[in-house]
Amino acid sequence: MFLQMVDTVDRATRSRVMSAVKQRDSRIEKMFRLALWHAGLRYRKNVRILGTPDVLFRAAKVVVFIDSCFWHGCSRHGRMPKSNVAFWRAKIDRNRRRDLRITRTYRRQGWRVVRVWEHELTVSSQRAVGRVMSAVARAWTVDVRLRHSRGRKVPLNSPEK
Repeated sequence: MFLQMVDTVDRATRSRVMSAVKQRDSRIEKMFRLALWHAGLRYRKNVRILGTPDVLFRAAKVVVFIDSCFWHGCSRHGRMPKSNVAFWRAKIDRNRRRDLRITRTYRRQGWRVVRVWEHELTVSSQRAVGRVMSAVARAWTVDVRLRHSRGRKVPLNSPEK
């Protein structure tokens, strides 16, 4: 699942570098939020709710998480450090289990969850922006249909009368 990564610095330097990794407002997050803004989407960022989603559309009940390939164990780009392998494997496994638990919790509560991998944004953010726009649009479609049906549930694929 993970590729082994050779560490080229000593432990103290590595510790200092890893502790400086930003928890929010990273370059890639800012770039993605700017693309959402240019697409006409208005959102909240880093709201202190379960899992602290990177982007939140409260009215549409959509949360967006931007997952780093390293910290969240991307099967395509995740790299396992050569030193302290047991620690890092356990850490990344805990992160993945937490991600799954948070996603399930939101879905049980009726939220739409969009998870975007870091590598998706380094190539082009347009596909990820499209996924978010689609989730928000589906939420609004359901909301409008429910209002027009006077509270009765109307299937999304049925024609309105």
